[in-house]
Amino acid sequence: MSTITISSGITSSGLGVGSGNTLVVLSGGTASAITISSGGAEIVSSGGKIVSTVLLSGGTLEILNGATNSGLVWSGGTLELGSGVTSSGLTVSTGRTLMLSGGTASSITLSSGGAEVVSNGGKTVATTLKSGSIETVLSGGIASTTTISSGGSEVISAGGSATGVIVLAGGSETVLGTDSGTVISSGGQEIVSSGGIASSAAVSSGGILTVSTGGTAKSVAVSSGGVLTVSSGGTASGGTILAGGSETVLGSDSASTISSGGKLIVSSGGLASGSIVSSAGALTVSAGGTESGATLLAGGMGGDLGDGRAA
Repeated sequence: MSTITISSGITSSGLGVGSGNTLVVLSGGTASAITISSGGAEIVSSGGKIVSTVLLSGGTLEILNGATNSGLVWSGGTLELGSGVTSSGLTVSTGRTLMLSGGTASSITLSSGGAEVVSNGGKTVATTLKSGSIETVLSGGIASTTTISSGGSEVISAGGSATGVIVLAGGSETVLGTDSGTVISSGGQEIVSSGGIASSAAVSSGGILTVSTGGTAKSVAVSSGGVLTVSSGGTASGGTILAGGSETVLGSDSASTISSGGKLIVSSGGLASGSIVSSAGALTVSAGGTESGATLLAGGMGGDLGDGRAA
């Protein structure tokens, strides 16, 4: 393993940076026509300059704030943007990873095989995920207004956050951190895993929101044809089930409002408390389920099946 440093006033051209080797370009230094191959890395500090770099599969190029980059040929590998660095309009395709280590990216398109990783201090805005691509938001990272198309996948890790996500048909979002204001369209799916919190999600017709064990959903709105499932050990609160929408509770649910034509089903092992059942709304407690403190408004329908219990 070796490190080559290009200092102020020095220009280097045509180097190959391979496995175990690192090229560091300091302020005032210039690197031209550098090729970074698998296992190799180049770090461009503030005031450093790179021209016509070739980044190949398995290589890493890290650009810090104040560095100058022109003519990059990105054939593969990882392009890492440090704090204060911004980029817009990139397309990240097969074998390429865009890593935001404090940097900000906007209007990025991830195509098949492309990946984006948003780490602590990083932010991505208006990313579009195509089939076969993945966006991962790590602790301290932020994703805003991501659109997930069919076959695309977004993972919000513990400590990461997302807002305003749109999940289209065939797209999926997994939340272990925090998520707010997601819209789940027909055929789209959001899974709130252990430790994850999803708030103010909107589940449209054909959309599915699943709260797994240890997950939490708050203030979810389920429209006609939308489905909210609270699994055993999962928690939901303050939701609204609109006409034609449905919620099935095997974990716990509190203070949901069941609007006219909406339906909440408390399955075996499930607990619903403080539900508000509007006119023509339906609350059903199946055998082994429990309901406590429901309020039936004029025309609201609450009932037990089997040995379902109303406390």
